[in-house]
Amino acid sequence: MTDAEQFTQEFQLSYDDGTLNAIAGLYYFYEDFDARSNADLLGELTFAQGALPVITQATRKNKAYAAFGQATYSVLPELRLTVGARYTIDKVRSTHQADLISGFFDDDIANGDPIPLVPFARLSDSYKSFSWRLSADYDVTDDVLAYVSVDKGFKAGGFNIGIITNIAERTQVDPETLISYEVGFKSTLFDRNLRLNVAAFYYDYSDLQVLSVNTQAGSAVPTLGLDNAADAKIKGIEVEAFATPTNWLDLGLNFGLLDAEFKNYQSGAVDPVSGLPRDFSGNSMPGAPKFTLSANAQVTVPVGRFETRWRAEYNYTGKKFYNNAEDPLISSGEGYGLLNLRASLSDPDNGWELAAWAKNVTNKAYIVDATDLRGFGFVPRYYGERATYGAELRLTF
Repeated sequence: MTDAEQFTQEFQLSYDDGTLNAIAGLYYFYEDFDARSNADLLGELTFAQGALPVITQATRKNKAYAAFGQATYSVLPELRLTVGARYTIDKVRSTHQADLISGFFDDDIANGDPIPLVPFARLSDSYKSFSWRLSADYDVTDDVLAYVSVDKGFKAGGFNIGIITNIAERTQVDPETLISYEVGFKSTLFDRNLRLNVAAFYYDYSDLQVLSVNTQAGSAVPTLGLDNAADAKIKGIEVEAFATPTNWLDLGLNFGLLDAEFKNYQSGAVDPVSGLPRDFSGNSMPGAPKFTLSANAQVTVPVGRFETRWRAEYNYTGKKFYNNAEDPLISSGEGYGLLNLRASLSDPDNGWELAAWAKNVTNKAYIVDATDLRGFGFVPRYYGERATYGAELRLTF
């Protein structure tokens, strides 16, 4: 059971004289979050360990204040320079506790006697950050825009106060910072029948926040907590193309090449053979495939006053690892491609459309996540949706 409230307020002051476009402002954010875990669900998860069900109670009251400004100046009619800055203060306040419930077999679990498991604690900290942006964009032609940018970003630190059963899992993480570099171009070519965008990027992370499974020496039971993974780097290329070679055919293609790895990461997990902390430096980051591809084609065929559309999509995702150890057992196993189809009949004048669709037509089995729980004797794997079919009716008023 959760209860959450949020409030945000922003004040802006803008200026534009054709050569200089500027904005400045103040930002405020408030969050009040209370959570009590579902004892029945946790009972199923923890009973396999020989433990009683767990009730976790947590609160989080966060406040954030920021002052920001950004200005874009036209040095030449074709060249624009942008400078931006933001100063942020984050205040994190939390409480947390977890109790075993001895009345698991009672009709009313709430009447069970609580046994302290993770003691009550008040957790608080404040984080300050200065982030900025520098960029330039240039009109190569009326149809081609080239750009380059450098940005520094910030993610506040915090506490792991989720569903945990070990005080070692109630970790605190420091803020993570990111400096990103990007260069590319955006274009509309051949009388706007082809849109082609290309971008190359490099992300340099410091104190990256990750969810890690740690196993300490002399313990067979792993702990799961937030951790700062030292440094990481991500580099890649993204290409987006959309073409309309005729008035009845649309073609789309997107693909990305990605190299995401930890630069240096001495983890809290202990190697069972050497007894030393495991070194994940150079490993691929979880959930980051090296190659992705999306292609689609749509044919539009008029039938009297009606319009039919026939669409096919193919999406390919390369192999992904789901833990920091780059473990083949905790991965998608291989890359996978999904084929989706859709056919529709519409009446543009009267604003309705009837469509039939099919997703994952080839009924591909693919793993979208996996968790390393070998310390408990199993490795759960979560599969994506198999072949599904449906129909829909859309009305526009």
